[in-house]
Amino acid sequence: VDPNGHHTFIASNEQPTASFNSDVVVASAEDNSSPLPKQIRDIVSTTNILLIDGYALDDLKFHDLARVIAHARKSGAKFWFDPQAAVAHLVETNAPLVNYLLQNAHALFLTESEARILLHASEKLGVSLDSEATSGHHDHELQLRITAEKLFEAAHSLELVVIKRGAAGAFALTRGNPNAAASC
Repeated sequence: VDPNGHHTFIASNEQPTASFNSDVVVASAEDNSSPLPKQIRDIVSTTNILLIDGYALDDLKFHDLARVIAHARKSGAKFWFDPQAAVAHLVETNAPLVNYLLQNAHALFLTESEARILLHASEKLGVSLDSEATSGHHDHELQLRITAEKLFEAAHSLELVVIKRGAAGAFALTRGNPNAAASC
């Protein structure tokens, strides 16, 4: 949402999926030589939340993505990530990028199937998760809670996990507050 209360979407036309480069991450956090365009800087500086979805990764170059995330964090904004249906493709083709986004996200919004993809991809993401812990439980809310807790283990900056369930609503869990789970 921009300073006038309007939703603001920043994207370019179709580009190849952003690719992860650890050198860019370090440089982006301190890079003043090629700042973000003023319009983007102004919007990101005044926002409370930067939401990036998996489809935006086809529009953004990684250098730009890392600079926007670094600027948002520096400005005090929270970074929310919704991998959307692109998660399977991203995990297969660009696991380091998925890991970077997970490690920098404050909130994660995903469907149950997207969560399973991330948990099953734990080996590629370099995180040891027991995805079997989410199966075998007959209590669906318990399965969702365990899934969210495993995602918290995978991404230490996460404060909120929201598992979207379509017509069945959503399940949300905040880090360190297991009694604050909500299903709606």
